[in-house]
Amino acid sequence: MTRWALAAGGAAVALAGFGTLVAALMLGRTTLALFRLPPPSGAFSVGTGPLVIGGRSAAQAWYPALEGQQRARARYDARPPQGPLHRRLLGALVRTDAQFAAAMRPGRFPVLLYFPGWGGLRSDNTALAQSLASHGFIVLGLDDPLPTPPMDFSSAASFSRTRSWADRKVALEAEAGSRLLGELRAAQAAGSAGELVDALDLHRVGAFGFSFGGAVSAQLSLLDPHVAAVADLDGWLFGEAARDGVERPFLIASSSVERKPRSQDPGAFAEFRFTRLLDEADDLHIDRSFARYGGYLLRIEGTDHNNFADAGLLPSLRRTGLGPIDGRRAGRILDAYLVQFFEYYLRGVAAPALAASGKDPTDEAAVLRVWPALASRRAEVSGRLP
Repeated sequence: MTRWALAAGGAAVALAGFGTLVAALMLGRTTLALFRLPPPSGAFSVGTGPLVIGGRSAAQAWYPALEGQQRARARYDARPPQGPLHRRLLGALVRTDAQFAAAMRPGRFPVLLYFPGWGGLRSDNTALAQSLASHGFIVLGLDDPLPTPPMDFSSAASFSRTRSWADRKVALEAEAGSRLLGELRAAQAAGSAGELVDALDLHRVGAFGFSFGGAVSAQLSLLDPHVAAVADLDGWLFGEAARDGVERPFLIASSSVERKPRSQDPGAFAEFRFTRLLDEADDLHIDRSFARYGGYLLRIEGTDHNNFADAGLLPSLRRTGLGPIDGRRAGRILDAYLVQFFEYYLRGVAAPALAASGKDPTDEAAVLRVWPALASRRAEVSGRLP
């Protein structure tokens, strides 16, 4: 299982080189849309907007929307245009399929919390969020609240500090996610939470995350009994989840590209060496967890770390952290497996793609391994569904 430590800070870094190319095309404008994320794979229209609790914006929500509305398409990153050039360019040039502040479909929908990579943003996996919403989930995306210090594997001392901080950081971010779920339950109980909060089915909750966000999702499942299923998109495990395993139904999506040292520079070589050490330790953690509780390991051939976020779906002249596979093909595979995983464990819908180990007959780049221990728990999990 391969993860590139210094790529974990956010998928948008792969577009930084592209920014210099398109800056001339912008001509100072902030409304030109040149590139579109893949369309959602589900049947519902998608809306998006802030989730407001106690007067503050606690997350960004993507949700099933009523058909036939003429709302403006949301910016890629809906917050005010600021920060690095590549981030402003994404907001200006990338088209989403979500309508801003669209009216919701009636009903209550299962909830998925999304956690980004180290230093990442809620918008870094907009394509997946939109697609899951189009299948009838409400996705609540959060930013990384503790983005610094960055991961540093340039020496033994910095590696030790980074690993120690990662164990602490994963606990703090999971606690924040658990507090958010508690606030939402309290707001619903108070009876004046508003349309979006009222539509959350807080008895059917899942979590997923890219890179470090996958570790946060796993850790959250240990803190909150309402989290019924977890997906980790190419992230190392840290904290208690690494040590004790993940008891909830657990899917890990893994990249396949094998890396070599980028140069003979001592810092680059140390980064490679400590990354390999963390890879090996993480493989042991995952094997132990799956042997005890069961789980799914989805390997997508030809992918690198950033293929598990929007960076793999958008143009880039610097393929930082991207593998040779067509990015949209990898995105379709990941989308299909996540939808089936969460529909099975939060709705009880059949999931044929998860039935057995082996290559996916619809796309041989997808190779799934199923740990049998999970099979004995399926009836138990399905029996708890409403």
